[in-house]
Amino acid sequence: MGFKIIEQEAIKLRKIRNRLLSKRQTYIKRSEGSVMSIDLKFEWSFMYVLEKLANSNEDLFDTYKRIGNLYNDVGKVLSWNTSVNLDKAHHRELVDAYNKFLSKLKKIEYKNLVDLQKEILLHICKDKLYYGINMYRFERQLRLFTIRNEIGYLLKAKDDEEERYFIKKSIILNDLHFPKLYNDFSAFNEIDTVLSYMQQFSSLKSCVIGPSCLILDKLIELNIFGQNWEQLFLDNINNLTEKVFYNPDKIDYNVIISSQEKFEKILKAPVEFMIHQIAKMFKEEI
Repeated sequence: MGFKIIEQEAIKLRKIRNRLLSKRQTYIKRSEGSVMSIDLKFEWSFMYVLEKLANSNEDLFDTYKRIGNLYNDVGKVLSWNTSVNLDKAHHRELVDAYNKFLSKLKKIEYKNLVDLQKEILLHICKDKLYYGINMYRFERQLRLFTIRNEIGYLLKAKDDEEERYFIKKSIILNDLHFPKLYNDFSAFNEIDTVLSYMQQFSSLKSCVIGPSCLILDKLIELNIFGQNWEQLFLDNINNLTEKVFYNPDKIDYNVIISSQEKFEKILKAPVEFMIHQIAKMFKEEI
């Protein structure tokens, strides 16, 4: 009976999501499985929050959709198989994708994004059973806390040269989803050192994750952790959350006007870098 209720709730959430996100042309329908785990169900329940925002704060709801669709065109370009010959048609598509990205970025107000961050974190903190998992998903998808820190670095930069220095760091650390670790890596002054540590971390992560999951699966199968292994894992993850990420209660949500310009620079930097890497294969410049 309980499973049936969860399934009914899952269907209801999907209907809300489809209704909300299909109101604009930017919506891209994604297929979802018929079974929803309890932790994922909690994440999906954010659709209720979005439903309220759609009725009470259109700007925040619009921001949620815009940030979700920001990289769609660029993503298609970056998925090209660069081992094949890229012709002029590819070049035009590359330029078009980049221009669409810039146009979309201009329509996102950083102040609205910060307010949206507040709404999402309030939702996550209402039920801390899956606190760590949901914080990880949130930062991995949106990187809002890290972006706030990067904007702070740019605002403190003494000149354009120091700003470019911080932007280079942000490009190197763009795929690092753990704010505390990000701060540790970015504390190194030499760009080459930051790059070296990031490469080593990426290699270590690739080597460790797969085998670790297999080992844990076997230990669970052997009942090493006991019958309450799920709760044991959740407790450990939740206890580590604020050490690895941050305490949502301590975030300052104030935004100054000049943050908008820095926000756009931070989001443009990794895209411009990757676009120009592909552009080198053409004689034409972007």
